[in-house]
Amino acid sequence: LRRGGQAHPTAGSDYIKFKDEEVFNILMSKGVSADGVGITYDDASRVSNISTWFKGSTITSFEELEYFTNVKTLNSQAFMNCKNLTIVTSSHLTSMDGDYHFRGCSSLREVRIPNCTNIASYDFQEVSSLQILEINAVKTIGGYSLYKCINLGGQFNKEHLTSIGYAAMSNVAITSLILPSIVTIGGGDSY
Repeated sequence: LRRGGQAHPTAGSDYIKFKDEEVFNILMSKGVSADGVGITYDDASRVSNISTWFKGSTITSFEELEYFTNVKTLNSQAFMNCKNLTIVTSSHLTSMDGDYHFRGCSSLREVRIPNCTNIASYDFQEVSSLQILEINAVKTIGGYSLYKCINLGGQFNKEHLTSIGYAAMSNVAITSLILPSIVTIGGGDSY
């Protein structure tokens, strides 16, 4: 039995407790649960691709993506148009295929993907609510990826960065931009 987006309270502590019931419901509808009661940490570790399961959904947070240790890559448009989404966290995510991953996520404030090596084109375009973007290992930032992220500010120190696409950081509130000595900047208006 399920209640409140969680496994039944008697099911045990091996079950992930999701902050957002809608995330839980989507994952259950995709057959992630091995027992139909809830989603265990083992169930989560068996998932390697979330495709566009959440695209356009009403989810509000997905900090539990952290437990999906084999989801290393996000597909194009993975969270596109999730207008209520405020936070996503995964230290296991290393790349994003395609583009538009978070475009249209108008409430998104925080994305913590420290080991992701690329931000694709148009990924966060016009996500004006974005305040925290933890991307410590990023090597490439695609064109228009952070365009008009007007609340993304502070220092931007990316020692691993090798390329910044055209208009990638136009209209952001970054006060300090520290880049390696060799970086390719696409077009003339990258930051």
